[in-house]
Amino acid sequence: MALLAALLGLASLVCAEEPSTHLGFHPFTQPKTVQAAPSVQEPVHASTAPPPSLHAGDAPYDTAAAPLDNRDFILLIQSGYRLLDARIYPEKGTEAVGKEELTYILEDLRSRRKLKALIQLELLFNRNHDRKVSGLDREALRSIGKAYWGLLPSRTREELRPYFSVEELEGMNREMSVGPAPGETLVLPPAVFIPDQSVLPSTSAAQVEAPAPPAPAPVEAAALPAEAPAPKPEPVPSAPPPSPMTAFAPLTPLGVAQSPAPPAPVAAPPVEPAPAAAAPAAQPPQQAAAAPAAPTPEPSMPSIPPVPVEPVPAAPPSPPVQAQAPQPAPPPVQTPAPVVQAAAKPVEVYKDPAPYDPAAFKTFLESAPYGRDVKPLLELLGAHAREPERSRALGLVRDMIPRIVLDSTLAGAASHSVSLPAGADPQRPGSLQVAVHDGPVLLVQSKLFSKREIFLPDSPQFYLERGLRIPSQSAFSRESASEAPVDEDLGLVRSYPDGSKRLKFSSEQLAGQLLAALLDADALLRFWKPDAHVRLRSETARFRFYKALAKSAGKEPHLDRESAAAYQEWLDRPEDFMDLVLQTYGAFSGRARELRLLEAAGLMTGPEAKKALEALPKPSRPAGGEHPVGSPQAREQWLELDRFAREEK
Repeated sequence: MALLAALLGLASLVCAEEPSTHLGFHPFTQPKTVQAAPSVQEPVHASTAPPPSLHAGDAPYDTAAAPLDNRDFILLIQSGYRLLDARIYPEKGTEAVGKEELTYILEDLRSRRKLKALIQLELLFNRNHDRKVSGLDREALRSIGKAYWGLLPSRTREELRPYFSVEELEGMNREMSVGPAPGETLVLPPAVFIPDQSVLPSTSAAQVEAPAPPAPAPVEAAALPAEAPAPKPEPVPSAPPPSPMTAFAPLTPLGVAQSPAPPAPVAAPPVEPAPAAAAPAAQPPQQAAAAPAAPTPEPSMPSIPPVPVEPVPAAPPSPPVQAQAPQPAPPPVQTPAPVVQAAAKPVEVYKDPAPYDPAAFKTFLESAPYGRDVKPLLELLGAHAREPERSRALGLVRDMIPRIVLDSTLAGAASHSVSLPAGADPQRPGSLQVAVHDGPVLLVQSKLFSKREIFLPDSPQFYLERGLRIPSQSAFSRESASEAPVDEDLGLVRSYPDGSKRLKFSSEQLAGQLLAALLDADALLRFWKPDAHVRLRSETARFRFYKALAKSAGKEPHLDRESAAAYQEWLDRPEDFMDLVLQTYGAFSGRARELRLLEAAGLMTGPEAKKALEALPKPSRPAGGEHPVGSPQAREQWLELDRFAREEK
């Protein structure tokens, strides 16, 4: 164990050595996306920090509806997550994990377990001759392979095949490829916290007094035993409960006298004229005269004539009514009409542009407001970029006409940036600005047995925020004249008379970075949250473009050393490349490391420099297991591009 710990420490020291040190700029630095707050809606976030609430609009994951895979379930349990009522809860959290959030959590846990397993396997291989493991190391290697077989890359599984039998390999492959059925149940390990009946809320005394189930019995995760129904409460003799049908008893209509009559107006005239009121009074005598059917009455009993009804004299016309007729109406008060505010215009989501048309795009470039340094890059994308990213990127250029510049000072510390001026409408053509980094300043420090390269940004804002002055070397000024670029180990390098150097990116590399920047602008117009899937989408399109260039020219494109290494890893080890992007996305950069690099470059020394760095706002690190939830469309498009790239020969 002591030897294993020593080897782990040595491996960490070896991994800490970097051939080149990047301060602020790196090909894998998250591209900067800046947008001012529009008047209607905030479509994107300026920082890469996770949103304030990861559960906003994200429904909790239901393990009963979609059971988890056994491997993922064990990863969650070993990481402290709890399963309760078909919901997944963090170790110290009270909110259930959402559907989209669970995807990021599982990807992070798989990456960590995979990295740990690869390091352990590499240590076992390296301390045995010719990588032939035997003895106790062989058993340790077999146990690691069985535990993490589904997480290991294909080349590692091929190397482990001789240590397993055919039956073992078939069982591990079958377990790796086949997941649980929708109704399949999972057995929880003993360490899972399952609350007993005393913890669960209950309204029955029988449930509280029921004995707890025995501990050794396994508990199923997907189908928990249903609780026994609570016994019906006995009726109280003193006050019987009301019948439930009381709510459905017929309603008795209320009399007129029960409802208060509205107050009669004081000066209001009668509604109907007087002759109309006399008609009902004369109606009973008419009915009485027509009703008798007996013979002629005797003389002693003469028929009683109908009582004459005196007509009610018509009421004189009401003075108020006659007085109101000739009176002129008062002039209406001239009140200003209320100002009707127009409803806010709904924000239109940017959709896929029309398919790429070579002839139409060539005609567009002839009059497009782009310089001689940008038009060749767009023509290169039109000739070698693949679909559908070519139509999305060049269609955005044709429809939105963004401002495209090759400027390291505007790109800042990222390979490219997409920004929007304050108050600008993202849907208005000409609002977006796309800046592509054309090469950082290169500082080379030669030692006795080694050489150290430091990449420094030339953005004045970077040094202004740290209370520094931008260095006076000629390489930090874009107006300085330099010698012709020389192809060195790092790439094309421009040298200046004072000895300073700057890395110059080739046109092929700049075209790929421009393609990635245009796809990031496409994500901004679609109001996608910047996350790792948006990054993977743009990086996959960039490397797919480099692959098409290599196939067309018969040789690899001219890239700098860092970009060439990333491109080769994307080609040969796609799983490792995905892990690298996921792990480096929004990586935490400590102030101590930045201070050490600036001191090594000779730009910052003393306590004043340390104080200036500590005064800067510290980048936020997400809590354990938390990831920014992005758009599922970005993930779908990334997987689609990656599948197209792997199918191409």
